[in-house]
Amino acid sequence: MKKWIIYSLISLLIITLLLIFLVPLFLPLERVKDFAASKASEILKREVKIKKVSFNIFNGIVLKGLSINEAKGFSPEPFVEVDAVELRYDLWSLFSGKFQVNEINIVKPKIKIEKSASGVFNFSDLMTKKEPKGSGQVHESPINLSISKISVSKGLLTFIFHSRSGAEKYQLLADISVADPLVAPRIAGSVSSDKLVLDPLLEGPKDGRPAPYGALTRTVNDLTRSIPDKLTMSLLINLKDISHKTLKIDRINVGLALAQKVLAVDLKDLSAYEGQVSGKGKVDLNVSGLSYRVDGLELKNLNAGPFSNAVVESFMTGFPKYKELKNKVFGRLELSVDLSGRGVETADILKNAEASGNLTLSNGKLSHLESMASLAEFLKYNALKEDLVVRELKGEFSLEDRFLTLKGLSVDSGDIRVVFDGSVDFTRFSRRWWFCFLERQQSEPDAFAERLQGPGAGIRHFAGRKGNCFFGL
Repeated sequence: MKKWIIYSLISLLIITLLLIFLVPLFLPLERVKDFAASKASEILKREVKIKKVSFNIFNGIVLKGLSINEAKGFSPEPFVEVDAVELRYDLWSLFSGKFQVNEINIVKPKIKIEKSASGVFNFSDLMTKKEPKGSGQVHESPINLSISKISVSKGLLTFIFHSRSGAEKYQLLADISVADPLVAPRIAGSVSSDKLVLDPLLEGPKDGRPAPYGALTRTVNDLTRSIPDKLTMSLLINLKDISHKTLKIDRINVGLALAQKVLAVDLKDLSAYEGQVSGKGKVDLNVSGLSYRVDGLELKNLNAGPFSNAVVESFMTGFPKYKELKNKVFGRLELSVDLSGRGVETADILKNAEASGNLTLSNGKLSHLESMASLAEFLKYNALKEDLVVRELKGEFSLEDRFLTLKGLSVDSGDIRVVFDGSVDFTRFSRRWWFCFLERQQSEPDAFAERLQGPGAGIRHFAGRKGNCFFGL
């Protein structure tokens, strides 16, 4: 038995040594390298270079200095640069007619995404290549290929966006691994960036005309359909200095998990406007135009003035009279909300959005409120035309069918305490409201009632439990 084992080991060693010395003779690596680069260049219509190929029968194949040239009209740096591609395989699987790749490790890849001032990306030509005739036919591979893992270490993704005013450059760092990529891909890793501007990625057509209704939905649906059903993902995203239009975010730390085309989002920390935001949500990619749900979204100690102005300028410019929403709210904002919805078109977002929660605003002011100013004119009480200093504002709100409803919104200015109930119709930007003056220290509530005798601007007066109340349209 021992002799059989010894003879077997000796035979195996002889076969291995023969392979080590004979394979390079029948497989000249320089020719293989040149053929691979030439074939890739022919397919991509761009020059592909490989500086060096090394082969070890035990460790596998290593390609060093792989690069793909840039398209004409863009910066001269290569479109793709890779320090090394390491392919490690199972030698013994070859004897059973299989080619088992244990890992493909892509070391320090650099990918450049560039967008010209006219809105053309540097990869656009690769996306529009015409397939040769007969390419639609499916051919079975003569090799039973299996890949266990693909990993990307120290990857760098560079964005360069050109405009009339110049060029801007941003970078993402990534360490990614993909297990079982050919059958049921499982992605894991991390992505980070020190600065990222989203506007060039999200901007509309250059001609200034808005895309027709449904175009964005079709684009999103095409993208989600391309995601394999069996794909799973777990990513940790750490980004700094993010901006979209006037909205600025100092830092964001978020975990993403994908399974069965449902994306779970764990917003661990978002720092912006001197406050923090956290919460969890899910996005269903199986639904046309996406559907989403966010539970327990918490905003703490945000500086309400610049934050509210940035939200208006970045997301509400499609509303009529949106400018009237600016410079209205100041102070420290606390917000807790659950929300859900469906769609990516503005009309669909407004139609399907539902939300409920509560808010608190402290140590601030409400500036030039139109509803209070019109009431002040009717009541001949000029104090209501001035900015309302807010010691504390708190209440509940809900959004459904494009109506924002406020319930028990209490405003305490020190001099006046008011409770509002009402709603805003976002389809017409009209308001319905009622409110009560609960306390006044400088004059009696009855002074207001005297001015409400007879018809007047649709405002009705009734006696409240603790003061005078008014209802208006």
